[in-house]
Amino acid sequence: NNRMQAAVNAKKLGAGFQALYPDLVVSLHPVMQHVPLRVLQLLQQRGALRPAPAFATVVTDLSDACHHLWFHDGVDRCFVPIQEVKEKALRRGLRSEQVTVHGLPVRPAFAQERPPKVELRKKLGLAASGKIALLVGGGEGMGPLIPTLHAVKDSGVRCQIVVICGKNVELQRRISKMEWGPELIV
Repeated sequence: NNRMQAAVNAKKLGAGFQALYPDLVVSLHPVMQHVPLRVLQLLQQRGALRPAPAFATVVTDLSDACHHLWFHDGVDRCFVPIQEVKEKALRRGLRSEQVTVHGLPVRPAFAQERPPKVELRKKLGLAASGKIALLVGGGEGMGPLIPTLHAVKDSGVRCQIVVICGKNVELQRRISKMEWGPELIV
């Protein structure tokens, strides 16, 4: 039941807010606007949390088709990735001064310019051109990686196959023993 879950979450949030007494609460999920804001409001009314912490939402959806629960007019600030999402926030009742178009919060390394694709392929030991099939296996050996590998090879699609085994040394050993030629990189 959604109401029962909301009540459980509200109780836990209230205890957390009172224990931590935050200066700022930042929400990164659309369902974490309404309940936390209501809990903060109730704590303020009871005098259990003064002054009230600022509340900010960071919307991570890149489309104006994002869920309406991202938007609550009680937030102090709503950071959105693109102008279209800001327009949706305004349609959902937020004021312009509450909404800031800020892009997505990513580490600087992800925003750096990358070398040309040919250089990256060479650095990774990949063919200079052509299709690449990337297969990623579970660290615990979960999932049908080897049958999937055979299915890709047997599909007739000409491609280089890159298999990531993570920390699964046994899977890496088994696949490395397969004689597939240069089109397989483990």
